[in-house]
Amino acid sequence: MTNTAIACSSVTILFATLILLFYSFFFIHDRSNADRVSLRCVVLASFTNIISCIFSIAMCFIRGDQLSCIVFDIFFQFLDVVSAGLLSVIGVNLVLIFVIKVEHTKYFERYYYLFITLYSLLLIIVPVYEMITSRNPIGRAHHNCWFFYNIGNRENNPSSWHLLSPQWSS
Repeated sequence: MTNTAIACSSVTILFATLILLFYSFFFIHDRSNADRVSLRCVVLASFTNIISCIFSIAMCFIRGDQLSCIVFDIFFQFLDVVSAGLLSVIGVNLVLIFVIKVEHTKYFERYYYLFITLYSLLLIIVPVYEMITSRNPIGRAHHNCWFFYNIGNRENNPSSWHLLSPQWSS
């Protein structure tokens, strides 16, 4: 399973890097068309995705009971939400442009980034609290950090979605 995670993260890094390279080329040759809020959000989402994948690969080589696993886990969750938030803002921005007919969306761009940052920080408060207060993490020493974050933690967590579903509770 770890090899699959490394392979998927590597492919993601490759294609996200291609997005960054194509945007750089586009920006150099046609700056006026490349200077758009939506394109900047795609580029920033690709960049955060690259960093997130680097954390994912590193988590494959760290034991689940190490402090660095918890730190990587927090950054991994934060960057996942930031990346999704940046891609979501593209839709909001396009609605402002095409439906509401706002002409200068660059004014809203700083609010987009502020909202995404605050929203991402807010969403990691509960996982950070759970990590700090859990005194006996189940199975952490027996798995690598990636496995514990993606599979082990979700199976042993009392607030997991599958424990609330009747088909999984038996």
